[in-house]
Amino acid sequence: MKDVNWYTGSLFSLGVFAFVKSLFTWNIDPIWPFILITALVIVLDLFPIILPNGHEFVFGSIGSLLILFEFGFSACMLSFVISYTFIFLKKYRSFRKIKWFRYFTSLGMTFIALSISYALINVTENINLLIRVFLVASAFEIINYFLFIGIRRTVLGIPVSHNLTTTIPTQMILILTYVTALPRLLSINSHDLIKLGNELISTAIFMLIIIFLSRAYSKDITKRKQTETELRKNEAKYRHITENTSDLIWVLDVNGVFRYASPSSKWVLGLEPEELEGKFMIRRVHPENASNLRKVYTEAIRTKRSYQAEFRYRHSGGDWVIIEAHGKPVIGENGDVESIVVVARDVTKRKQTEELLRKSDKLSAVGQLAAGVAHEIRNPLTTIKGFLHLIKSGSCKVEYLDIALSEIERMESIINEFLMLSKPQAKNFKITDPRILIKNVITLLTTQAILKNVQILYEFDSNVPFVMCDENQLKQVFINLIQNAIEAMPDGGNILIHVKKPDTGNILIRVIDQGHGISEDRIHRLGEPFYSTKEKGTGLGLMISYKIVQEHNGTIEVQSKINEGTTVDVLLPSYREEAGGFDAQSQNR
Repeated sequence: MKDVNWYTGSLFSLGVFAFVKSLFTWNIDPIWPFILITALVIVLDLFPIILPNGHEFVFGSIGSLLILFEFGFSACMLSFVISYTFIFLKKYRSFRKIKWFRYFTSLGMTFIALSISYALINVTENINLLIRVFLVASAFEIINYFLFIGIRRTVLGIPVSHNLTTTIPTQMILILTYVTALPRLLSINSHDLIKLGNELISTAIFMLIIIFLSRAYSKDITKRKQTETELRKNEAKYRHITENTSDLIWVLDVNGVFRYASPSSKWVLGLEPEELEGKFMIRRVHPENASNLRKVYTEAIRTKRSYQAEFRYRHSGGDWVIIEAHGKPVIGENGDVESIVVVARDVTKRKQTEELLRKSDKLSAVGQLAAGVAHEIRNPLTTIKGFLHLIKSGSCKVEYLDIALSEIERMESIINEFLMLSKPQAKNFKITDPRILIKNVITLLTTQAILKNVQILYEFDSNVPFVMCDENQLKQVFINLIQNAIEAMPDGGNILIHVKKPDTGNILIRVIDQGHGISEDRIHRLGEPFYSTKEKGTGLGLMISYKIVQEHNGTIEVQSKINEGTTVDVLLPSYREEAGGFDAQSQNR
């Protein structure tokens, strides 16, 4: 056993001796005061008083020392035997579970402390009662305590100095309590049972009131400490998350001033959190994004709703980092927004990858268009070549020159569209007529469609409003959609493109083919990278198309039936001049 050593073994032996001696050598007269005091001892031992500092005080020793003064050593030892039995029963619930080694060790400690205290009672018989009680109580508590820390030292290895510094104030409170209560009780003749009983009852009632109040107070303290502990744990947990996440975590006030910046600011932006805190967030935002971001932030505070934004932010090295941010307003008790919690991340590499994919898809589209464009250019070249031979032979008419010039203009138009698609260009959002955009795309794809025995038809409503868009990007979207429609009809057919304005304030561009169709279980996967319904397709074309339309705050919806065809709806926000233009999060990125 871990508890057993020479020191605790000696105390155990003394405890067994004290137990046997108290049971067979007690001589108590009168018996009723002893029973009454012992009952008080048991109550005070079973229900310790808990003070505001959290310490528990067991005041049953007051009654035991009263018995020591009035009835002698054996009677007092007997009261401790009875009291300890109840205490251990409360702790272990049954006699079988009681750890008897500890029980008798505790009795051994008490036996030594009581022996010295009883000797002091006899030695100090002729001195002032108050001083006498102080000396006896001090001897009992201090000796008992040093015996206890001896157990902690030999069993647990805890230094003696540690125990002295932490519990001397506790012992002083106990001793002062003895000095206050015992002289009053000792002044009553133990044979005057009525007076002693009244005094004990009043003392017991007073102690029970203290116990009740201390218990109620301790429950409140316990609850508060549990709450504080839980808060500390949560704070430590969330601090651990914020200090180790790669995402940026910011807290901004309603004016957009940093109140907190996570340590990730260092490796994402090259800035220490202290360099950001107290400064306006907008000051490092790219000028082209600042105005729109300010509107989004103000709107989030006004509506008390979360927002999402994408903007460029200046790195400490001078480069621009593309930030994707999600902000959530924090509502105070008065119902107003107190701050905005922002979780953001660096998406620069992701954007670069998307741009590479977009260029790859564009090159693929250019490659597919090349044969059709070559065919489209060859026809006017043949016509021009014929007229040049006629002119060379001396047969020159003005009509020949007009036809040759019209063919050259047609070639120029096709080449310009081809170059517009193929060469890299910076994003440029501008007001665009969607009907003209669709006509230009049809011009590029007509020859390819004819080669596949496909006819491209179109219908344009007369009241279609303009859109704010990057024209080249949307051309890429519709080239992808129309090429998919052409490839879906290997035996030929018709493609209908309808541009109209529904009642929602948006613009609908619908592409309908008569192809083999797509099953419902595959439609929801369209737009995933490397997922394609074509045998040699990569799926990148549709993925890029979805992304471009999303960046224009639009949507793509696909409906299809097997062997009947597919309908693709592209819904784009119409340009609203009174609203200041296109309601995108950022028109330049």
